[in-house]
Amino acid sequence: ALQRLRSLTDSGSNEIVPALPGLSESQVYLVDSETGQPRVYSPTSTPTPDVKVAPVKTEPAAAPKAEPEKISEMVVERIKKEKEVRQQFRTTRKGSAAAIFNQAMDALDTDNLEKAIEYYVSCIITERDLLAEPENGLIRKGLEYLKERPNRMKDGIFYRGLLIFISGNLELAVPDMQSYLETSRSRGKDANKLYVDEATRIIERYEAEKAEIAAKEKERADLLAAAENASAPAVVPSTEIPEPEQPRASDFVLKRMSVDQIIDEADRLSRESRLQDAVAVLETGLQSAPDDLRLLMKSANAYTDMLLLKGDQEAGKMALQRFEKVHASAPENSREWAIAGEMIQELKSRVR
Repeated sequence: ALQRLRSLTDSGSNEIVPALPGLSESQVYLVDSETGQPRVYSPTSTPTPDVKVAPVKTEPAAAPKAEPEKISEMVVERIKKEKEVRQQFRTTRKGSAAAIFNQAMDALDTDNLEKAIEYYVSCIITERDLLAEPENGLIRKGLEYLKERPNRMKDGIFYRGLLIFISGNLELAVPDMQSYLETSRSRGKDANKLYVDEATRIIERYEAEKAEIAAKEKERADLLAAAENASAPAVVPSTEIPEPEQPRASDFVLKRMSVDQIIDEADRLSRESRLQDAVAVLETGLQSAPDDLRLLMKSANAYTDMLLLKGDQEAGKMALQRFEKVHASAPENSREWAIAGEMIQELKSRVR
């Protein structure tokens, strides 16, 4: 190509420059197809049809895997959920005692049990209506905490006795209250006057109930004796010494007694260590009122006494069944519900 260019541009050259080949001997490549690929174009060639090239499919890039949740974030989330679950009942009542009640529940949520007990006791002594408010299991936890070592808290013997009293067992609360009054006398002015007054009130209530029970027993004994004398035929006086034990009421009489009278009769028999008779009386009462919580609790306690005093495993099984029925029937966080729950755990470890 350079030689040809020199020959054409040199005017003094006589060299003959050959002609270029014609169009018929040349080929032209045109990119005019729909596919974008070049094709030969010449007068003698036949056009070739366009061949569409399928586009190459590219595989979509895999989405990056989510990073595993960090352990610290999981722990924070779990703690948050636990706090939400532990957010328990708060009273909507107004007044200073209600505010102290809520402070007791706040202390319970933070596992500050001693402060929770102290606040709760002070508010219920001030305002008795707060006993109707759910206490989120504070009574049960307080009894477990003070059961063996009440002296781990100042005035712990009083707190334990009051919690026992609130749980519905006045007789078991009295020894703690008597012990507290004895120690408070030695402390003189340092004793908590509010607690002293409350302990005195509980003891006085116990003595009044004992006197009332004794009067009812005498009245019932007189009625039973009069009914039996009226129905018995005249007999010749005997020189034999009468039985010191008063027989239990017959089923005929029991079925006409109220629940309170049946409970009083069962209590009398239990005090005389006649547990079999006490159980029989309560079973007769339950035939008329099978869902009465007081009868169920008394029956469960009587069966428990038979297990503990006589080693009667069958009685233990009956006690467990009765406490389970109470736990299922009583309102949640009520005294009966809490006591039944504790007794179920205790009996399961004793009954074989």
